[in-house]
Amino acid sequence: MWFLVALFALLGGAAGYLTPTMAHRVNDLKITTRQSVLVGGGAVSGALTGYAVGITWAIPAYAVMLVAGIALFFIDLEHRRLPDRFTFTAAGAVALLLAVAAAISGDWSSLWRALIAAIALTVFYFVLLVIYPAGMGMGDVKLALSLGLALGWAGWAQLVVGGFSAFMIGAIVGIGLLVTRKVGRKSHIPFGPFMLVGALLALLVAKPFIDWYLALAGIQT
Repeated sequence: MWFLVALFALLGGAAGYLTPTMAHRVNDLKITTRQSVLVGGGAVSGALTGYAVGITWAIPAYAVMLVAGIALFFIDLEHRRLPDRFTFTAAGAVALLLAVAAAISGDWSSLWRALIAAIALTVFYFVLLVIYPAGMGMGDVKLALSLGLALGWAGWAQLVVGGFSAFMIGAIVGIGLLVTRKVGRKSHIPFGPFMLVGALLALLVAKPFIDWYLALAGIQT
């Protein structure tokens, strides 16, 4: 288990290190975030992802999501963009690797749940985009595809907590920035980073949180 955590930490650190190169080559974007922040943030994200995922045939899918997620996090943070080449490539690769995992393990129910979850989360974000286009971008809708797959494979609880956490984290950060006058009321705050952090948080705490809540309510699982 700890070997997996270390491996994902190395992968995350490498993804952070390579993010400026990937952003420039794929979309001609310049990343100005300090290298230490990119590598450190990537390594911590990787370690947490490895710990949350554990030993599973879906490890390659989560590894792809980790690399894409780190690049998208910093690109959206600096440029307010979630490039199609990253979001669509991640969604396609994650779907393919989850299908391989299902074929090897025979866990077809998790694959179907992942596909349904991806569709549901994408439709949800698209509806939000139609209702309030100022607060949501099409890139967020496209990112929901791969996040829905990753969260759906893990379970319905992860999908629900991941979706909710993104808005909760976004609200807390937004209020904090307003209070400290770092942004104005009409400023655009990228939502992609909140979606990614919320997804990681869900993988870490969703199941124990739901189990605790059900036990508190006296519901047997």
